[in-house]
Amino acid sequence: MTHDTVFPGDIIPRAEELLSLMFRLVSTVRGGSVNSAEIASQYTTVEEARDAAKRLMHEHQRVVRVMIVEAPASRFVEWMDRS
Repeated sequence: MTHDTVFPGDIIPRAEELLSLMFRLVSTVRGGSVNSAEIASQYTTVEEARDAAKRLMHEHQRVVRVMIVEAPASRFVEWMDRS
């Protein structure tokens, strides 16, 4: 007989949480702020968020870097720096 011990870090997301997972962008701007639809939008995949971050940095030269986070919990996913 085996006993499965569940620890707090082992919590598996429920299906509805995975379906509602979205991503958003947080920008670091030099010398002011940027008003852009890419920052206000939410994205269904990390790839969509990466493409939007690239567009944001291309269109606005003051954007130094962009952080991609999970929208419901604001958990860090990755940084994108201007190259």
